[in-house]
Amino acid sequence: MLPALAFLPTADIPDAFEDLLQVFPTEAASVADYFEEVYIGRRRRNGMSTAMFPPAVWSVRDSTLTDLPRTNNPVEAWHRGLQVNSSHHPRPPQLLLQHTLLTPSVRLSLYLLVSWGYFPFC
Repeated sequence: MLPALAFLPTADIPDAFEDLLQVFPTEAASVADYFEEVYIGRRRRNGMSTAMFPPAVWSVRDSTLTDLPRTNNPVEAWHRGLQVNSSHHPRPPQLLLQHTLLTPSVRLSLYLLVSWGYFPFC
């Protein structure tokens, strides 16, 4: 139930969360309290308290509608590739070379150079 909130318009999330609380199991009240405190914000007499991670931070509705990535997994994968293929503390020239080698078009060019013996993009 809670993950579905991420696909709603940001302005609708607090009201939808209130609706979910009506059917939320009483055994999970501590989870609901935590989620409200950290991700929604509590209703106060003078408005809403600010959540640590407000809905504008974690809502993926706009990303989904515009077909953008909803996570940072591509960035994580790129960093992991850089980490695996370089030394622990690379010097700037090594880091620059490694960055260049991780670029997909450069990898394709190097593959063609090694496989076919020529560099077609020059």
